[in-house]
Amino acid sequence: MTVLLSAIALVITPLATGTAAAATWTGTWAVSPQTGDRQFSNQTLRQIIRTSISGTAIRVQLSNAFGTQPVTFANVHVARRTSESSVDVSTDKVLTFGGQASITVPVGGLAASDEIAMNVAAESDLAVSVHLPSATGRATYHQMSSQSNYVAPGNVSGSANLTGVQEFGNYFFLANLDVVNASATGAVVTFGASIVDGVGSSFIANRRWPNRLATRLNASGRTIDVINQGISGNRLLADGAGQSAGNRFERDVLNQPGVRWVVFADNPINDLTSSNPPPTAHRPPPAS
Repeated sequence: MTVLLSAIALVITPLATGTAAAATWTGTWAVSPQTGDRQFSNQTLRQIIRTSISGTAIRVQLSNAFGTQPVTFANVHVARRTSESSVDVSTDKVLTFGGQASITVPVGGLAASDEIAMNVAAESDLAVSVHLPSATGRATYHQMSSQSNYVAPGNVSGSANLTGVQEFGNYFFLANLDVVNASATGAVVTFGASIVDGVGSSFIANRRWPNRLATRLNASGRTIDVINQGISGNRLLADGAGQSAGNRFERDVLNQPGVRWVVFADNPINDLTSSNPPPTAHRPPPAS
């Protein structure tokens, strides 16, 4: 049992500082993309994210990592969320992609918006709204949000209040929200499975342990972003609930803006309890 506990203990590892030193951007929020089934057409997604650090400029990253066809994103807005699906339009910013109001992202692609000035507070709620003007095919998503997000008919990204909304508990296409913060010393990625993702924490309360870590870092006077890259049910050695930790490490850790540290948590628990395939003591790691 002592060996087992050692195998699943938290591991906190500093990454090479050269990566962070060259970075202009630091992530303030992110989720790890997964393969999904839901499809959209001529609808607006309004998704709520919780920042970890503040910033003076922002960009969003939209993912079609597991899509089945190119996806067009249009009329992308970021604003401060007031309550439920409503936003403060006085804070609203319209984002562009290479100076254009829309972008079509190929299968497997990732699009980062242009930089735009926006004062963002630490540990605050922002709404990212995006219009999907045409059929998307199967949407890349993150299964568990612990947050109510919203979809409304038509092109209503700039509206203060949405009507005819449906709520959902996932994130679709939205992968990152990054900030410029001159005081930031880097980001820590929390990387793991359900415990990291927030399973069991209160819904719409931002009480996942990475949220609590962000609160403690901010209270200490440090400007260190916390990027949550947990996937509930994720495994270390085999794909299933998302790509395995080994297969997604480069994208979800090394490629995160400003990353300097990683906390590797609970993935091996799901390998040890899985019967598909069953674990063996001599099983090699996945090929890199």
